[in-house]
Amino acid sequence: SLSLSLSLPFMYLTTHTNTGKGFDRHLFALKRFAENLRENVDLFESAPYKNINHIELSTSTLTSPAVQLGGFAPVVENGLGVGYRVDNDGIASQVTAYNGHKNPSDFVNALHTSLQDIQGLFEE
Repeated sequence: SLSLSLSLPFMYLTTHTNTGKGFDRHLFALKRFAENLRENVDLFESAPYKNINHIELSTSTLTSPAVQLGGFAPVVENGLGVGYRVDNDGIASQVTAYNGHKNPSDFVNALHTSLQDIQGLFEE
């Protein structure tokens, strides 16, 4: 089915991330280890490393039934934070930004349109 074929790659990535198998978690741990040893490692000062760690769209699932309201802040000054929940009744989300940087309304409108498009695929 369409939903299963779309879900499998996401489930794979989520499982690897949650179990610490994402490459970024390994690099983060190595960086902290080097900092604790007071070692300077060129990799962690390089432009590519800084670029992959400048995450402008940071998301968090709020899946617990105990969570009725929640929030998730951006992790960089010019980013967006998206907290979301998916359950049998639908999808809920909230989008945050630091004042004066990004306009979360643009993202919310694009997200709304995208979700309507996806819903349309299931109704066909």
